[in-house]
Amino acid sequence: MFGLAKTFLQVLHDNWVWRRQAWELAKIDLVKTYRGAALGWIWLFVKPAVYIGVYYFTFAIGMRTASSINGMPFLLWMAAGVFP
Repeated sequence: MFGLAKTFLQVLHDNWVWRRQAWELAKIDLVKTYRGAALGWIWLFVKPAVYIGVYYFTFAIGMRTASSINGMPFLLWMAAGVFP
C-alpha cells in the first residue's frame, strides 16, 4: 500500500517540477494541430460542437433515446463527455 502512495506522490512531484515544459509542449501541439485548419483556432471549439450536434440529432431525434439523466438534460451529459 505504501509503495502505491509513494509512486503517486512521485508522479505529482514530477508533474509539478516539469509543469512549464508540459505546458509548452501542449501549446506547440495545439499550434501544430490547428495551423492548417481553415477556421484556425475557432475549429478548436467548432469541431466538438459539430460532434455534439450530430450525436444529439442521432440519439434524441433519430433514435428517440435521449432522455434526462438525474434531472439534467441529455445534451449537457453528452457535452460533458465530448468536450474533454
